[in-house]
Amino acid sequence: MYDCRTKWATAYFRGNFFAGFRTTSRCESLHSELGKHVHSRYNMTDFLQHYHRCVSHMRFREIEDEFSCLHGQPVLQSSFPSLEKSASKYYTKRIFSLFCIVLDKVSGMTVIGCTEVLMYLIYTVRKITSGKEWRVSYYPSTCNLKCSCLMMESRGLPCEHILAVLVHLNIEELPSSLVLKRWTKFASEGFRSHTGDSINYLDPSFLGRWAVLVDMYVGMSELQADTNENFDETREKVWQEFEELKARKVAQLGTSSSSMQGNDEIVRDPVRASTKGRGPPLNSSRGLRVKRKTRCSYCKLTGHNKTTCSQRMRDTQPTDTTCEGSVQFGAEIPFTPSMQNDDASFNVH
Repeated sequence: MYDCRTKWATAYFRGNFFAGFRTTSRCESLHSELGKHVHSRYNMTDFLQHYHRCVSHMRFREIEDEFSCLHGQPVLQSSFPSLEKSASKYYTKRIFSLFCIVLDKVSGMTVIGCTEVLMYLIYTVRKITSGKEWRVSYYPSTCNLKCSCLMMESRGLPCEHILAVLVHLNIEELPSSLVLKRWTKFASEGFRSHTGDSINYLDPSFLGRWAVLVDMYVGMSELQADTNENFDETREKVWQEFEELKARKVAQLGTSSSSMQGNDEIVRDPVRASTKGRGPPLNSSRGLRVKRKTRCSYCKLTGHNKTTCSQRMRDTQPTDTTCEGSVQFGAEIPFTPSMQNDDASFNVH
């Protein structure tokens, strides 16, 4: 457990990127969303139908969010409109709201000094109220900035100390080194298929163009399907146009697939992590987790329990049909004073 402390101890989260997650809330929310559509009593057919409905609903909400991000501009409200406008062009709405919270804290920061060290500059940023200080390294050649608070490395968002240095240097455009691609509006481009099919069915622009073309062809079909002559003429034109478009698309896919060979920047599934729970005990000698063996509480041997213990069965099984101390048939029963009763008397012959 100590070897993987960076995955569960909050004190070690600093400087390691976990996208702001501290618990398994994302996995639990996904289970909760799936539980609204499926049930344990469903058979296989019903389960697949409801599961497909759940996935379609989630994809539709994702398309709505992406459409609102691409075709909407937030209202600028901070004291630094240039940086805020620059961030609004890259970040999604949810990430942009988190960025605005950090940007509002820049007013409480001030740059008190600068030290030049070889290829970079070190700025000292102080908080006005508490007097606490941070060090921000600035590389002019690459326009890269790093802060001692490690917020950029931990959450993927620039901290208020870095933004204070940008304001001090009169930089109005947010540097690309401070913009993590996974928080941008164009992060879904990394999920496009690299097998030759370049159509993105989750792209709202594609869905809009597709709906317009479908509506136009439906109207044309209603006009040209009244007679056989119009039907044959329209079918020949549409089929010829379809073959030309298909040949052009195949040629484009052939050139794009050849240019994408050797591209390793493909977003893949994350490494599967273990579920909640303590897990099997750790073998300290080899550092591996082994399964604990069952030990019997009667004979102290491993491999079975007290219920299935053969030694206990042999010890508790009677060896003779006649129990020790039993009275045989026809024998005389001796009289003792304890056998006397108040209401009845016993005669012994």
